[in-house]
Amino acid sequence: EWLFIRFKAEEIETVENFFSSPVQFRKDDIDGYYIAKVFTTIDTSLVGWLFINRKKIEIIAPSNLKNLFSQTDKA
Repeated sequence: EWLFIRFKAEEIETVENFFSSPVQFRKDDIDGYYIAKVFTTIDTSLVGWLFINRKKIEIIAPSNLKNLFSQTDKA
């Protein structure tokens, strides 16, 4: 499944080092931010990593994963 996330430039290495699949990076419209696109399995390892880094990384897509984290942040 395709995963899209937004994060500050200083987190590029953190993102790149987590995934075994190639990660495509592009600068975001917001200065100092990047968006990463990676084809990956949405599994407990990924969800755990995103949860640990949720203050640094914003999930853009898929929507079901984005919604899961928005509900967690509200609780």
